[in-house]
Amino acid sequence: MSNITEQEMANNVNSILQKSPPVPAFGASRLTRMRQMNAKDERDSGEVVPSWLRPVPYTRQKVTRGRALYQLGDASNNLYVVRYGMFKTVAVLIQTHPCITGFRLCGDVMGLESVGDGNCVSSAVALEDSEVNVVSYRELLPAIARNPPIGTQLQIHMSREMASAQNINTLLRELNAERRLAFFFLDLTARLSIHGYSPTRLTLRMTRMDIASYLSLSNETVSRAMSRLIGANLIDMRSLREVSINDLEALRDFVWGRGFPVSLLPANMRTMHC
Repeated sequence: MSNITEQEMANNVNSILQKSPPVPAFGASRLTRMRQMNAKDERDSGEVVPSWLRPVPYTRQKVTRGRALYQLGDASNNLYVVRYGMFKTVAVLIQTHPCITGFRLCGDVMGLESVGDGNCVSSAVALEDSEVNVVSYRELLPAIARNPPIGTQLQIHMSREMASAQNINTLLRELNAERRLAFFFLDLTARLSIHGYSPTRLTLRMTRMDIASYLSLSNETVSRAMSRLIGANLIDMRSLREVSINDLEALRDFVWGRGFPVSLLPANMRTMHC
């Protein structure tokens, strides 16, 4: 067997993805239904690996709170699927200033942004004791060669992730501090509710500084915005980490405005808006 470097494997994966059939033009509402059905299937089977990745061998890795699963600049050899717990992803976007780019929950795939790059372009840090399924490029490449639909589904997943990140960034630029924070609570509870968690109660695993970084706000601004949401009776803080949404519809109306077209909502919130 010929030797192949991890960089060459990553490049080969990227090449196969580029040659995969075109991504179907799914409507956002259809993607929402697919996401919910996939999540239900995963809960019923006791597995959180997306169905399209199940034919690929994987190992499990536990990560204790505060430890990095991978760091910026590390060799990019794997994809990671969150089994349980939560991670924050951190990138350096402006000079040497780190920025929180996302919070990854059960079922989320991490490391996609580094496919074909050779090195990790961000870091992933556990916000609580967590576990991931590790899919190595060494296993992924031959699996795609044997089963091309895996490459197609991976391409769909990557496209969806990029579109979601772009949509959220665009929305956040248009919202003031209070609405950004309210949107953050709505988005996080919507994602967690797919896996059976309460749509109105939330335990914050991240710090307020993390939230501020993600929302492009100062820590003080996040604290003031939280106080205003409490003062408006939209949320309650049961403790420093426990958030309770008093009225989902009122909070949505606060963010989007009454009568906001449902078709313009982020995909994971549309079914909750009805």
